[in-house]
Amino acid sequence: MNTPTYCTVVALMGLSLGFATGCGNKTSANSTTVNAPAKSTAVDTTPKLPGTDEVRAALEKKDYDSAIAALLRVRQTVTSREKEVQYMTLAQEVKNKLLEGYGSDPKAAEALMTLRAVTAGR
Repeated sequence: MNTPTYCTVVALMGLSLGFATGCGNKTSANSTTVNAPAKSTAVDTTPKLPGTDEVRAALEKKDYDSAIAALLRVRQTVTSREKEVQYMTLAQEVKNKLLEGYGSDPKAAEALMTLRAVTAGR
């Protein structure tokens, strides 16, 4: 075998070996990443904002005006950074639900515009 062919064969074998070890099972890394989400799904012990059930119930009934009103009442109870994060999550949930019905339900479109107007004046 001549030298250029030999070097090419050795280089291809090295690349193949590199790809094979790079794509192999990583038991220690996989077990850590697989277990991490299971820990985060544990029961949340932080107290829930008062009125969140009322907001969600109004959304399920498609009573969007009541949902916006209840969301504004919930916003008045926010007193800490933790509650602010919970409120922002709830507000995003309401916005997503309104966006789902935006094209087909004129009440959802109107409520979304109301929500945008209210939240723009932060």
